[in-house]
Amino acid sequence: MDNISRTSFAAESAPPAPESNIRALPFLSDAELRSMASPLRQPAAIARWFKQQGFEVKTKPNGMPLVSRSNFEYVMRGVTATPGTGDIDHGRNRPDVDALMRRIGKQKEH
Repeated sequence: MDNISRTSFAAESAPPAPESNIRALPFLSDAELRSMASPLRQPAAIARWFKQQGFEVKTKPNGMPLVSRSNFEYVMRGVTATPGTGDIDHGRNRPDVDALMRRIGKQKEH
């Protein structure tokens, strides 16, 4: 019985698995970038590919691209601007000019 309580306590105090820490980072890991850009291997080629796909890319000291997780999520959703810029174009935030003109025309007839 004493062994069970020690085992459960040891499991509760164990550090989290490394995979759970990756998710908390504000940028994509090198492993994530390499898996998405496979079969490319050179950091410059990987960075070029991400830029061509529309991602905002900075360069880390090791030459690998630095892509923020939020920018990755925005681009993958099809949003054309980075978060916080206020000029996001979803394609549905434009006024329906034809409907407005029909409405104005009806009001003038009355």
